[in-house]
Amino acid sequence: MNDRSRTIALTFVQAAAASRVGDVLALATTDATWWVAGETPVSGHYPLKALFALASRMFGGAASSSAFTIGAVVVDGEHAAVECRSTIRFADGRVYDNAAVLVMSFRGEKIASIREYGDTDLLRRLFPNGAE
Repeated sequence: MNDRSRTIALTFVQAAAASRVGDVLALATTDATWWVAGETPVSGHYPLKALFALASRMFGGAASSSAFTIGAVVVDGEHAAVECRSTIRFADGRVYDNAAVLVMSFRGEKIASIREYGDTDLLRRLFPNGAE
């Protein structure tokens, strides 16, 4: 399943970066979770739909430009790790430039969990009050 898992992981990450929530949810189990590392106001475990609602509040409508790139992808059995970088320029001058690794666990051909390891200090600086 390594090739299939790689395809699913890449499709998932590309859909997430483009805020195509319907496509993301179709690739995940109904109880899928997303964990954000660290001790920031937005760190912790989220049901997948709740994570996208949070991201929409944090990033939606405020960006003046954005870019997303994918680096290395490693698949091992029921897990895939995807290296990615998001760069978002906000209209108010702030820049979100975060390199992260997303570690995904599969249940069959669906993603059951995502663990995001990124720059938590950047999250704390740009969003000191979370998604408020």
